[in-house]
This record gives sequence, C-alpha cells and structure tokens, in this order.
Amino acid sequence: MAPPESGKGQVLDQVHTIAYRGFKISRPTPAVLYRTSELYRTTPAMDELQDLDKETLLAVMNIIKCAFDRTPIARCNVDNTDVDVFRTSSFMAASYKNRLPPEDVQGRSIHIPMRLNGEHRELVPIDSNEHQAIRTRLLSLRLTLLTSVELADRLRLNAVEATNPAVLGFDGRAKDIIRALAFAAGMFNENEA
Repeated sequence: MAPPESGKGQVLDQVHTIAYRGFKISRPTPAVLYRTSELYRTTPAMDELQDLDKETLLAVMNIIKCAFDRTPIARCNVDNTDVDVFRTSSFMAASYKNRLPPEDVQGRSIHIPMRLNGEHRELVPIDSNEHQAIRTRLLSLRLTLLTSVELADRLRLNAVEATNPAVLGFDGRAKDIIRALAFAAGMFNENEA
C-alpha cells in the first residue's frame, strides 16, 4: 500500500522480471488468476487492486489467502457444470493505492511500506545483467532442488536451524513467512535474511 507516484509499479516490474514465470497484470479478475496460476504456474504481480469492484476484490483476496498454503479453491464451470479445482501460486505480489488489504490477507503477507517520492528514479533497468544473473541463479536452484530431494531437505533444515523464527520472537503465520525467507536466503548463502 502506498500513495500514487511512490514506485509501486517499479517494484512490481522488478518482481515480474525476476520471479519464476512473472506475470504483471492490472486489475486482475479471479478467472484470470485461477487459469494462469493453474495452467502456467505464473507468479502474478498485480497492480491497481484498489480499482476492483467489491465482489471481485473479495474474490482476489480469497485467492491470495489460499495461495499462502495452496488451499484448493473449487469453482463450478458454467460451460459444462463440472467442478474445477484450482491451486493458486504460493507467491503473489500486489499493490494498492492508499488502502490496506483485509487483516487476514495482511497476516499472510510481507509488507513493503512506500512513501511519496519527490523525483522519479528507476530502480534497476528492466532485464539488466543483474536481473539475468538472479534469474539464472534462481533457475539453477529450482532445477537442483527438483532433481535432489535429499539436498532440498538438507538445505531446508540448515536454513531453519540458521534462523529460528521462534528465537527471534515470531510465531503463527509470521513464523512461516520468516522460515520461507530464511530458506530462500540459505539457498543463496546469504547470512542475513
């Protein structure tokens, strides 16, 4: 959440550029999120959520909540009366102008507070060498972890041991988020998350 002209779109551009199958979208509909997430395993970077009507916003918030732990979402298919079951992505980026998401969505989120900036600054040029290097490392990590369950388990255990969320005072969902971040940082051999 941030005021206009604070750089939310630039942050979403960065997420879109380095995320696995990044997909930047403005004012998404639930159907688009269900389909792209299920069929293509995208990482949506959603902008302008404050412009959604109330019903659509509630549906998108439900998708975000269910993505936290990949809770299945069932929907009736109007074309053939079948029930379609979707499991949405585990990571999504979203931006709002001057508005916070509901509390239960905030509890499953990492917040990046932003404020109005006087002058426009480009963070990192899109598709720079830095982006390409990060994407290469992330793809390498993904392929390594997909082919070696033992390595994934060992690295996950090391990351959890290195940053014990309970010792740092985190519990509940915050503990789960910290654990995920510690795991990601451990994959890149970073000492601080």
